Amino acid sequence: MIALAACSSKPPDDTRGYAQRIADERVAKDNLFQQSNDPVPDAKKAELLPLAYFPIDPSYKVPASLEPTDDQAISDITTSSTVA
Repeated sequence: MIALAACSSKPPDDTRGYAQRIADERVAKDNLFQQSNDPVPDAKKAELLPLAYFPIDPSYKVPASLEPTDDQAISDITTSSTVA
């Protein structure tokens, strides 16, 4: 019951600050990519920048945190490769 109460499709009460912060971060990222040759090469900047973003949807904002761990487990992931 508690887990269900924690999950909600209701967006946060004040979404303006969230949307503005995301928009500002996107502008900063585009500016950084424009000023450097990495990861967008100079020859491709006119074609690729500014980046195309999905609209900002405050309903996707969730409370979360990332905490480092001492667990050194290694996972093997199978990938496929194609030779052209």
